[in-house]
Amino acid sequence: MRLLRGGFTIVAQDRYGCATHRSKGTCDNNVTVSKQEIEARVLGGLKDKLLAPELVREFIRAFQEEVNRANAEREQQFTADRQQLDSVRRKIAGIVSAIEEGDYSRALGDRLADLEKQQELLEARLSEVPPSTVRLHPRLAEVYAEKVQQLEQALNDPVIRAEAAEVLRSLDRPH
Repeated sequence: MRLLRGGFTIVAQDRYGCATHRSKGTCDNNVTVSKQEIEARVLGGLKDKLLAPELVREFIRAFQEEVNRANAEREQQFTADRQQLDSVRRKIAGIVSAIEEGDYSRALGDRLADLEKQQELLEARLSEVPPSTVRLHPRLAEVYAEKVQQLEQALNDPVIRAEAAEVLRSLDRPH
């Protein structure tokens, strides 16, 4: 393998070669490589790195953490909605009791209607809450591998290839 004295540069429409050889002629390395070959090697390397066992474990850990966070948030919302529904029901009962005792007014009727709407919304929301049991997909590692494969296919999509290549190139630049 010949060493480069300079970095890679575009030497033809879709070929890369030694920048020093091209611009100064002080390097005798005239070997070029196609853009497609470089991109295929980069994608292959990414795929190998992304499928490393420690990354799969990290993906599963992060996935579980996110599921647990979402479940805790859903549980908190469920508890708050349940408490608010109990409060609304008590208020409705108080207004109904006042009306039964002859203390009806338009304001009480309006407030009762508002509370009944709140009650309906809360009951509907509470009926939609799924159980918060965390069940991990039995093939989670395989799902991750499939996602990496989909990433490779997406990066080969001509529509986003240029943007993806720029993102990959930017990974090597200091920010």
